[in-house]
Amino acid sequence: MFLPEMAPWLMNYVDELASFPTGLHDDAVDSTTQALNYLREPGEDGFMRWLVKSNETQRAQEKEWEKQHEVEVDPRENGGGGVREPALAVKRESRL
Repeated sequence: MFLPEMAPWLMNYVDELASFPTGLHDDAVDSTTQALNYLREPGEDGFMRWLVKSNETQRAQEKEWEKQHEVEVDPRENGGGGVREPALAVKRESRL
């Protein structure tokens, strides 16, 4: 879990999590565990499934754009973990 380093509430939040279950308050613990459970839910309603679908949709839209704009993508582009490098896209030259 990533937390913003400069958040004014960070110290209180971490203290509350660290003092669970013997601390005075547990609201942050409750909301955090509920959010984490939601994020890892399997199935159609889980956030991670939505994120995967969203990524698939975006990639399909990018491919369609490349097709419509006659762009070739260097096959080495996704070799480093799937990060797209726009500089590797080259416009096809028409040869008549």
